[in-house]
Amino acid sequence: MPNNTALLADIGGTNVSFALSTDGDLFGHRSYKVADFAGLDQAIDHYARDRPGLALTAACFAVACPISGDQVDLTNSAWSFSKNSIQSHLSVDRFLVVNDFKALAAAVPSLDATHIIVVGSGAPAPDPAFPACVLGPGTGLGVALIGAGGGTVVDGEGGHMAFAALTEEETEVCRVLRKRFGRVSYERLLSGSGLENIFDALGVVGGYSEAMIRSEAAVILAAVTEDVPDARAVRALDLFCGVLGAFAGDLALLTNARGGVYLGGGILPRMRPFLQKSDFRARFEDKGRMSRIVQAIPTFGIDCDDAAFRGCRRLLAGQATG
Repeated sequence: MPNNTALLADIGGTNVSFALSTDGDLFGHRSYKVADFAGLDQAIDHYARDRPGLALTAACFAVACPISGDQVDLTNSAWSFSKNSIQSHLSVDRFLVVNDFKALAAAVPSLDATHIIVVGSGAPAPDPAFPACVLGPGTGLGVALIGAGGGTVVDGEGGHMAFAALTEEETEVCRVLRKRFGRVSYERLLSGSGLENIFDALGVVGGYSEAMIRSEAAVILAAVTEDVPDARAVRALDLFCGVLGAFAGDLALLTNARGGVYLGGGILPRMRPFLQKSDFRARFEDKGRMSRIVQAIPTFGIDCDDAAFRGCRRLLAGQATG
């Protein structure tokens, strides 16, 4: 093993993935279920067990939660860890811990055309003189900003902004979710559990039979592609894509993201054909007097399995800061 090897990790609420980086190369990808380990140190040891003699000089971990201070507590998992403790466990001189969407944002400038899918049509190419925005639903809802030129990335917690219902159906769904959660954030709709929340709420307000499919995200997504699609599953995904478009358009206005809006997250690859046919782009552009502004902003899907690792590598190399 080369003596300048870095350990990279993408730690979400459901899965944890590891890879190694040496001289710009990525290798040794492995993914595990977070629930299979009591903590991060055990997952690291399991990964290292198959790599005797592994000597690390640095590490960068992308984690699905806000990063502040030494203690890291995942938002949608029971895992927590001390950065100092993990650095000592790894015996590395340099250790970065960043928000997972900060890592994804850091990767975007390094992606080529094979990793980017246009969502919607009619918008021009991104303008690198302006910021870009990255967002995406997975176990939670991540958001980050890329500064003009791509050298600066800033993570945020925009997924926890209060949900703004814009249709009568969304208002009814929000009313159901408010009884369950009190405050309803966008993440309560735009995530794996969010799709389940929408599906359940439609059962309350839409007159659907309670004997329908189970409200599990994977089951809902599968039911949409059946020969005879499940009606409530289709409606839930329609509403999901519409809310995602409206949210993305609001972020584009907030950040003046003429550099483009990029969609990531673990759920979108499984619904990409549906998303392309949905009213995502129409809802993205539907901004009243500001519609002309967002019509000029392109929307893309990120199609790159190792994007978080690419971002971690660029952050370690100082090619992206923030």
